[in-house]
Amino acid sequence: MDYARELAPFALMRPDGIFTYDSAGSPVSPADSHSPGADSHSPGAGRLPLVLIHGLGDEADTWRNIFPDLARSRRVVALDLPGFGRTPCTGPSTMEKHVAAVRAVLESTGPAILAGNSMGAAAGQLTALQHPDLVRGLAFLDGGLPSGSAMSGKLLLALLPGVGERAYRAWRKKPGQAYGSLTPYYADLASMAETDRAFLARRVVERIMSDSQCRAYCSSFRSFLFMAAGARGALLRDFSRTTLPLLLIWGEQDKILPPDTRRLLLEARPDCIDLLIPGAGHLPHQENPEAVIDALSSFIEKIDSGAPGL
Repeated sequence: MDYARELAPFALMRPDGIFTYDSAGSPVSPADSHSPGADSHSPGAGRLPLVLIHGLGDEADTWRNIFPDLARSRRVVALDLPGFGRTPCTGPSTMEKHVAAVRAVLESTGPAILAGNSMGAAAGQLTALQHPDLVRGLAFLDGGLPSGSAMSGKLLLALLPGVGERAYRAWRKKPGQAYGSLTPYYADLASMAETDRAFLARRVVERIMSDSQCRAYCSSFRSFLFMAAGARGALLRDFSRTTLPLLLIWGEQDKILPPDTRRLLLEARPDCIDLLIPGAGHLPHQENPEAVIDALSSFIEKIDSGAPGL
């Protein structure tokens, strides 16, 4: 599959500088997106839009295996967060800027359902807490706060200025091995389709060679860790009080955030829908896209229909 060719018709650089894949083709106003007569021939007419938010060091292309299928029934927007992919960022990339970017997209789509992977789940969660009028449901794919365990020494070291950057740039001397650095993020990287593996091999080299991607990765990582540590109690309290429909999707073989690290999320929101995806690691939408499509589609249809308990 030629992912670039398949996604090209949806590519849109917005006037605010945020790059998206947008199945609507261009931004529309919130009033237009939900008015009964608006774009009545669109597959998304009358249905809540879905906004997809990638994780740390990734970009909108991470959703390549599920975007086209989901876009058949509704408007789907996948964005590059500030500093990642094709969205520029002035100064450090931070969680505040990521939330602002998601909010900007929602101001174009109108109220929507957010689905985020890893750090992107946290960005969606913060957006929902800060702008509840713009969010109708949340889906976390191997992410969300609070989740995970205590910070290791390696993570604490990465908070020091320059340490993460040096480690990131060190891959430039061995680009052939950079692809191997992706292994922990997958249940079985070698078993993925050849087109996927070729795509990932090319993208990882592009990222390690980019100074802007290096800055975005390291500054976002620090911002995320500081926020997760400093606001842990407040996030847990505020999130436990939310009533937004919540879906947890977790790779059964996630080595980055193993399934048991979602315990606090389950305790905070025992009413959530919880699903483990077999044969998947930290990026289940790439390794088992069919299962993720089914889970998201079922969850979103229930929200659309106003099913009891959601």
